[in-house]
Amino acid sequence: MAFTQDLLAKTDPRCLVHGCKSTTGCTRTFTRNRATFSLAGSPSPHALLDFDKPPLVDPNVSRCDFLFAADGKHGNAGWLVFLEMTSGKKAAGKISRQIQSGMALVADLVPRNLGLEVRAVVVGSMSRRERRALNSPACFVQFHGMKPQAVGVISGGGMLATALDT
Repeated sequence: MAFTQDLLAKTDPRCLVHGCKSTTGCTRTFTRNRATFSLAGSPSPHALLDFDKPPLVDPNVSRCDFLFAADGKHGNAGWLVFLEMTSGKKAAGKISRQIQSGMALVADLVPRNLGLEVRAVVVGSMSRRERRALNSPACFVQFHGMKPQAVGVISGGGMLATALDT
């Protein structure tokens, strides 16, 4: 749990909502704003941090809901997944701004050039129009100067692993 442990050492333990040290993974599910995702099939060991729990963030600053961090395998130092939960009432632009804000919050906690796989994901229901908007360059997000990327979508109840290409 090297990468994940290093990240957790730099954050307040009150922000940790789930940690799994098992190398076989877990099947926990999480719900917020009537949106649900499962950790089944996700890399392990891993941790899930809640960005809505002070003191990690200023409660008056808009940001994504969760950060999923996992150790990597096969030359991958690890995973960072920025998660925004929605019940279908948020515009694509607001979602991408919240995820970008979460990325900025974590940028100083994670050294550059680690070989991380970074993903941005919205979980929940969205209109077809908003899903298309997430694929436009105006809604792309970027972490540590990496290539800008579109925000992926997981339907409510889906597995986070589907967004990771694992």
